[in-house]
Amino acid sequence: MNDDPNRIRRRRALKVLNDGLGGSFAKYAAQTLWQTAGSSTLENKERGYKHPMQGRNMSNRIPDEVVEALHEAVTEVAGPLARRWYRLKAKLLGVKRLAWSDRNAHLPFEDKSLVPFEVAQHEIVLPAYRSFSPTLAALIEEMVEKKRIDAPAGPNRESGAYCYSTVLPDGASVSFNFLNYKGSKRDVMTIAHEEGHAVHGLLAGAAQGILQQHAPMAYAETASVFGEMTTFEFLRARMPKDDPKASLALVAGKIDDMLNTVVRQISFSNFERALHGAGKKLAPSDLDAIWMDVTRTMYGKDGDVFDYADMSHLWAYVSHFHRPFYVYSYAFGELLTQSLYAKRDAYGEKFEPLYLDLLRAGSTKDAVGLLKPFGLDPTDPKFFADGITGSLGKLVAEAERLAKRI
Repeated sequence: MNDDPNRIRRRRALKVLNDGLGGSFAKYAAQTLWQTAGSSTLENKERGYKHPMQGRNMSNRIPDEVVEALHEAVTEVAGPLARRWYRLKAKLLGVKRLAWSDRNAHLPFEDKSLVPFEVAQHEIVLPAYRSFSPTLAALIEEMVEKKRIDAPAGPNRESGAYCYSTVLPDGASVSFNFLNYKGSKRDVMTIAHEEGHAVHGLLAGAAQGILQQHAPMAYAETASVFGEMTTFEFLRARMPKDDPKASLALVAGKIDDMLNTVVRQISFSNFERALHGAGKKLAPSDLDAIWMDVTRTMYGKDGDVFDYADMSHLWAYVSHFHRPFYVYSYAFGELLTQSLYAKRDAYGEKFEPLYLDLLRAGSTKDAVGLLKPFGLDPTDPKFFADGITGSLGKLVAEAERLAKRI
């Protein structure tokens, strides 16, 4: 549905998936969400929480008003940027409007050649990390040397990865990365992402020990997103100036990933807010209606940017909804990191030691405390809007410039 170069097959896959999620499965999924919401409501009542999101916000150590500002900024600033990009993407794909199955489609001129793991690790990701922080590069080199990265994809395995970090009984901090590496450009970024998690775990584990090693979910993506951005900029700087198609394909992949992390996840969060705020059991048709409503809020009216055929039941596959309000953490982490990344040049040589201290903090600081040394304040209403325009906004503008050259 995402990767097939044939648009008709992508659309057929979307229809098969959506049809399969309807009927009896949708009834089962709706019942599961009702039980999830009911359990959460009881928990909130017993603990005296004032609204359904309060417990998650406290767990993430983020003030309620900051979470509200995040949702508003993504809707008002990132939503229009998403629609602007997808209109351009439709032109690049040669269609009037996108089907939902076109959202993550690769551009037709993207280089599909595969990158061997050794090349990705030793000629792209490690040099990228080293160009920013020799300390982080040395931690990754030690993981490679001690064979703590398992890369090959086994039979019938799709792309994907995860990192496991812990502190051993003797006090040693260790991280293990498990990949299903298949050689795509996105898989290269996955290496950078998971190695960001790994170095985060190593530094925090050594500094804080097992009980306070792991940062709250809202900041747990900081090092991984930062690692991706460092690798992305490393690759972009090496793109041939006379090949705008290669540069545009790279930028397009980054835009798609950011939109999935920010706009898509806040759309998911808005679905949850409606679900938990309903106060009654919702039928599958009710959930279909909510799903389409939150989708239109972010991606435009029917026929404006997207043809919304065959996607009304897709809420039923999102297992994250079984952990209430888990999803907004992805958007928070992405935008926090983009704001942080934008400070690199201004801080110069002072940036790396400050950043390493941030990673060492583990769960001992909240978002305000983590960002204070960098002159950033997430309680500022402009924080998220600035993060969006300074990262996603610049990438969309660059994509438009490159498209004109093509």
